Amino acid sequence: MGEPKKILIADDSPTIVEITKAMLKSEGHMIETASNGAEALKKISESHPDLLLLDVMMPDMDGYAVIQALRRDAKPGDPDYVHVIVITSKDKMRDLFELEGVDGFLVKPFFRTELIDKINEVFGT
Repeated sequence: MGEPKKILIADDSPTIVEITKAMLKSEGHMIETASNGAEALKKISESHPDLLLLDVMMPDMDGYAVIQALRRDAKPGDPDYVHVIVITSKDKMRDLFELEGVDGFLVKPFFRTELIDKINEVFGT
């Protein structure tokens, strides 16, 4: 495992949030949560996480809108850039092509090892 990261989990499912949070805390990561896209963007501006685990299908502001807002404000290499891994139940290839601007994706349900491997891949550890 690489160095612990500050990770924001944005998902409207409390069950997914709690399971994912437990998986990542056991690896030593610092975890914050958001239940929708607007809350996620607010927390990103306040706490500057290293990584956003983002659900695509959320009420009010979906994951696509969050990604657009993030990538409008910061590009790779910028100090405010936040890595994004999308965690979604959408597994059709045409849906995944819409995920431009993300560092990776996982399809629900996923295993703990898949999540940890994806995070390590994003950070090159």
